Amino acid sequence: MIIHYSPYFDSGYYIDFSNRSSCMVNESVVGNTGLLAELELRGGLSRRHLSPTEREANYYNLMKSYIRRHPGCFIQQSFDVDEFGVASELLHWRDELVLCGWNRQVTGISDKLNLL
Repeated sequence: MIIHYSPYFDSGYYIDFSNRSSCMVNESVVGNTGLLAELELRGGLSRRHLSPTEREANYYNLMKSYIRRHPGCFIQQSFDVDEFGVASELLHWRDELVLCGWNRQVTGISDKLNLL
């Protein structure tokens, strides 16, 4: 198997088949996410991952239930205006914090971090 990798391939790529002498049988074009998936698969570590849309839907449901239990919380007004946008943005910031090594077990720093 031949794997063509670049971190830029996660956002889409273009293959000019007029300049290729062969078809792409047994070849993959992958970015960071695709390379990680290939390594997991080859290493026997494969498992089902939620799609980005499923993750956002799950996080939206969690935020909606949180706001029902805590009326008047600091994101209430924003959530009333754009529920999906706010949940998506909060999930984005949560992912960024996790990638930076954030430890969610540490609490009491701020209400915003506790919410995420």
